[in-house]
Parts: sequence; C-alpha cells; structure tokens
Amino acid sequence: MNDPTDPSAAKTGQSGEAVVRWCDWHGGLTGGATLIGVVARLSGADVALWACPTCLAKHRLTPYREDGT
Repeated sequence: MNDPTDPSAAKTGQSGEAVVRWCDWHGGLTGGATLIGVVARLSGADVALWACPTCLAKHRLTPYREDGT
C-alpha cells in the first residue's frame, strides 16, 4: 500500500494511473494533487494535507519538503 504522506506517490499509483485525492482546501476530489504538509499526531498515523492545482495557485501554497525548507 502506498504511504499517503509520500510526495513521490502524489501523481500516479503503482500501475501508472492517475491518483485521485481529497483537496483539503476546497473539500473535493481531485487528480494531480500536491502534498502540502504532514500533521504528526500523538496516536495513530500522520495526516497528509493535499491541494489541487487550482487551490495550490489560489492560496499560494508551498509543496511539502521533508527537509523543512
């Protein structure tokens, strides 16, 4: 199973098909989502925050980078 917080898995699945994700900004499904952030939780799995291309531009979001820069 793909790690939902892995930015390299954002655009396509294992067989190359487009991955449909939830855009956390407009609250709907989208293809071609970009990982914006990862929220660490005290219990359970981390939560990934995704944005569609429109919301990425509209809200001037910055893609997630593991090194924090």
